[in-house]
Amino acid sequence: MLLIFQKIIPNLSRLSLNLWNSAVATIATGVLFRGIVNLSGRSTTMDLPYWYVGVGLAGFALFSMIFTRSVWVTKE
Repeated sequence: MLLIFQKIIPNLSRLSLNLWNSAVATIATGVLFRGIVNLSGRSTTMDLPYWYVGVGLAGFALFSMIFTRSVWVTKE
């Protein structure tokens, strides 16, 4: 999905990339945590904060893609 955004918006800001990578890492951590708990034969809802934080970071990343630019053009 990030590759699609980079084709549409070629100059993504560093903030957008960092937020997006953090969102992907947080969601991946939540999925791994849930998988480990399920393999142990238990059930828990302790993985829900990972999903909420990951979706929030992805939302902030999309929001920052719209309102920040990495290359500022000065009018002459």
